[in-house]
Amino acid sequence: MENNHKNEHKKPDTHQLQARIALAVIFGIALMLLIHSRMQLDERAVIPFEGMFVRPGERLLLPRPEMPVADRLNRPIVIPDNIQHIVTIGPGITRMVMALGYSDKIIATDVYSAPLLEQDLFVIDPQQIDVQHITALRPCIIFAADDTVTQMGGITTVPVVFFVEQTSITEINQDILFMARVMDSWMAGNILITNIYTDALGLYRFATAYVNRRYRVYFETSTLPHSVGHNTLFHNILGWLGAENIFAQQEGIVIVACEDVFLAAPDIIITTVSTDAVNEIKTRPGWCYLSAVINGRVYFVDTGGVALPTANVVDIMLNIVEILYPELFSAGD
Repeated sequence: MENNHKNEHKKPDTHQLQARIALAVIFGIALMLLIHSRMQLDERAVIPFEGMFVRPGERLLLPRPEMPVADRLNRPIVIPDNIQHIVTIGPGITRMVMALGYSDKIIATDVYSAPLLEQDLFVIDPQQIDVQHITALRPCIIFAADDTVTQMGGITTVPVVFFVEQTSITEINQDILFMARVMDSWMAGNILITNIYTDALGLYRFATAYVNRRYRVYFETSTLPHSVGHNTLFHNILGWLGAENIFAQQEGIVIVACEDVFLAAPDIIITTVSTDAVNEIKTRPGWCYLSAVINGRVYFVDTGGVALPTANVVDIMLNIVEILYPELFSAGD
């Protein structure tokens, strides 16, 4: 009787062990399938850059390129060795420096970038740049947006590298690789852009595989109001995510006439201005009749403190894809 009683207690342990082994096998198979699918995705993720094709599987074999001799405005530059002190002007530029692992080398930055950094540093007003103060800090290099050329273009004692506004994810990757070359961090840049492109491609496939409807989107970047046409980054992002920009036929920054928005009848309205801008849009004269407003599909997208994303572009894309297709992110799905 006692032995039978002991055996009755052993049987559940055996079943539990078998169940755990089965679960481990299933998990292992699932993990291998996931890795295999990621490798297949990586093999197709090709990023063109200055005549080269960067494939994730080849990134460790890429030859180290020569140091740039011109910036993104094609202005001649001489890059110093052993860069220790950096000045950044432009949040997108600052994010690239941070993503490459050089936050601690930034000694001065613009007022919009300062909240992104933890250390104490000199804060620059991009509208009134104190060139003398910046040069007195003795930076090794200055990374600046092209809209500061008038104020910064005359500096001769410090190399100034200008970046232009990106209009696509490919151009973001090109700028990251360019900065990686300047900072002699080609490998880090290669890995970063590989991750960006692969994740962006994954979001594209996710959106196009599970969504049957192509939503029409009004994308507002200023309450003036301004929107975006083709040859802009946010237009490019909307295309990647399977949405239609209602101002796709126009180019660059679009000065919006309310009548054009009414005629386009967007399904969704997205603003990058602020959360308050959502209510402002809903209460504009006549806008309450738009289906996007009626259906409660007016949203704010936080671009992370930058007018245009760079290294954080995938985070922005994820925010937008959740807005476009909330049914795919519902709890329990």
